[in-house]
Amino acid sequence: ALLNSVADVDKSGNLVSKIKSRRGRFLVALNQLLSGRLCLASKGVGRTKQALVIAVRYASTRLCVGESGKSDTPIMDYQLQQRALIPLIARTFVISGLGMNYVKSRYGKESTANGLGTAELTPELQLLCSGIKAMVTWHCERTATVCRERCGGQGYLAANKFEEILGDAHAICTAEGDNRVLMQKVAKEVLGWYRKGSRSLPKIGEYSGFKDFRNIGFLLHLLEQREGVVAIQLQ
Repeated sequence: ALLNSVADVDKSGNLVSKIKSRRGRFLVALNQLLSGRLCLASKGVGRTKQALVIAVRYASTRLCVGESGKSDTPIMDYQLQQRALIPLIARTFVISGLGMNYVKSRYGKESTANGLGTAELTPELQLLCSGIKAMVTWHCERTATVCRERCGGQGYLAANKFEEILGDAHAICTAEGDNRVLMQKVAKEVLGWYRKGSRSLPKIGEYSGFKDFRNIGFLLHLLEQREGVVAIQLQ
């Protein structure tokens, strides 16, 4: 059923398919990789959180000399440690809590639309699966490296799991599609939408509402502005 879900060969030896174009059949076949990319991205999120938990716990219990002259100050109190770990925690929260959850939810709805789990996926979802996989796995690789460094010599011990985390982080960056190739595909398709007029470029201009980074509308406006500027530069 998996082998002939896209095309089949009749008794006369002729190829038959509901999808007439070769490219169309090729793209549908590639869609089978999307679930694997989401699985790898989910694994990357898990490994990222594991690395952060280990590093934060270590930084909160590893004591160094403080103002009293005694070893009573956790290294997490120092800006060096905070500036290395806190941005990674924030990015992990956004990628996992917003990005991954949205893509997985949308994939579940679209893939089961026909009740069989084989429904055709929209082009936008295909790009989301590719893009989120690249973003998550690159973030996992960077987080694992930084967290290992922030644990000092303890990061080399097998008991602290960084060997396993780094191994997985490197592997998932190329599994089910090299990240750079995936991002090239995303950029090519999005630019193609702009050229064909199927999607309009975000309008470049000032935000009319309350300009504050705690305002979701303002943050969305900034992201749209960047998307528009980058798209114009690439065209």
